[in-house]
Amino acid sequence: MQTRELRQFAGARGWTVAGEYIDAGVSGTKEKRPELDHLMTDAHRRKFDAIAVWKFDRFARSVSHLLRALETFKALGIEFVSLSEQVDTSTPMGKMVFTILGSVAELERSMLVERVKAGLRMQRRKEAAW
Repeated sequence: MQTRELRQFAGARGWTVAGEYIDAGVSGTKEKRPELDHLMTDAHRRKFDAIAVWKFDRFARSVSHLLRALETFKALGIEFVSLSEQVDTSTPMGKMVFTILGSVAELERSMLVERVKAGLRMQRRKEAAW
């Protein structure tokens, strides 16, 4: 579904799809992923003018990683668009919203990790009590 909608979006904008970078089965929390690395290499080679993602947290969940990538894209003259959030970093408002949403995604991820850890601690306590 995600790739289909991204292809439709690119077509509606009149963009030619230069490539699709999909790290299937690899956690988005990792900054080093094969297809992400390939995308960054291609960005430096100027193989495209824009990057569209389904949802920005599919690209990265760390604000620092998002901002570093965004700065790289800006320096290379590459637009970054998140389809679901309707954020386009070619605009000042898009840049501001993207930063805020990145912070929220990182907070959500941290809270999820804490809940999982708390659940594991609770399970260990229950098992120790048996």
